[in-house]
Amino acid sequence: MKKVLQIIEHMGAGGAQKIITDTLILMKNDKKIKFSLLVLTSKSDSSYEQLLDKENIPIIYLHSTEGYNGNNIIRKILNKVKNRIIDQYLIYKKLMEISPDIIHSHITPIQIKLFIPFLVSRIPIWIHTMHSDPLRFSCFIRCFTKILCRYINFFPVAVTKGQLNRINKYYNINNCYLLRNRINVFLIKKYIKALDKKHARRLFNIPENAFVVGGAGRFVQIKKFDKLVEIFFEYQKYNNNSFLILVGDGPERRKISDLISQYKLEKKSIIIGSLPTDKMIMFYSSIDVFLQPSISESCSLVALEAQAVGIPVIVSDAIPTDILFSNKTVQMKKDASIREWAAEIYKPSYLQPQASIDNYDINTLKNDIYNIYHSILLRVKNGN
Repeated sequence: MKKVLQIIEHMGAGGAQKIITDTLILMKNDKKIKFSLLVLTSKSDSSYEQLLDKENIPIIYLHSTEGYNGNNIIRKILNKVKNRIIDQYLIYKKLMEISPDIIHSHITPIQIKLFIPFLVSRIPIWIHTMHSDPLRFSCFIRCFTKILCRYINFFPVAVTKGQLNRINKYYNINNCYLLRNRINVFLIKKYIKALDKKHARRLFNIPENAFVVGGAGRFVQIKKFDKLVEIFFEYQKYNNNSFLILVGDGPERRKISDLISQYKLEKKSIIIGSLPTDKMIMFYSSIDVFLQPSISESCSLVALEAQAVGIPVIVSDAIPTDILFSNKTVQMKKDASIREWAAEIYKPSYLQPQASIDNYDINTLKNDIYNIYHSILLRVKNGN
């Protein structure tokens, strides 16, 4: 049995955190691979942590020292350097204690923290799921990742075909692997059968007869929730009996709330924090159309889930076409105006599906994990 240590900075709201949670639950009693999870910060009591706790899957917390104090700039810099050294020592100690055959890290900036502990502890293989396009990151991060790809047993993982091609081309490598994000199709369909739209709307205090526009994700700049609010404001010109519901959390939540107030939409909208999977299905079931105007995405879990529920989905050009499997999907052009987005809600022009839902079903994940890990182990053994 091979031991694999999943590593991530935190377990708060986010797509990577959901992927890790689903993987650990799926592989909980696996006889070929034993997974464990190292979180570099302290417990945040997120819905993912609660779910893992419910499944009796332990999480190892590093209790990172990143939160340094002091007013003097020089003192701050020195404390940050000191804390980074302490963190790397603590990571090294955990790696030696757990002694995994493979570490599998997530989200690109984490490589800086893991590099020295990985080398010193002599872990054979380092797999890293990037989750984002390489060009999103600073020149330093990109150069550092190039060094990892070329000189150590570091294997990047992409979540879409397009991302895989860009990673191989940008880093001039041929050892990037594809591991698509997955959703629990069976569970989604099970929840849908037990729900009706009126019941779902009552749960969220949404007007039963309104046309409901929804959006979900982390409230950060690249997700463009501000644009979503503007689109909804414009859509009201087509349908005054409409309502907006947003699900998620993040640093831009206050900004979005202020924008809603600016447009005087307080009585026609609601913002709900992050929700567990069953509540998310209720959310999708309560709306008439799902919008995602992001300017950067890898493999959007919320877009996958919304399509699986069967509601109309309108996405930006940043959403990879190879994750669009529903015949109720619209993909906007890059320069589409707010008015054009609103018009598509009113009268959508659906795309021909580019993918199959089977490619994103969690039931196919286990075999893909086996195949990728087996292939990488063989490459390392053969010196390729």
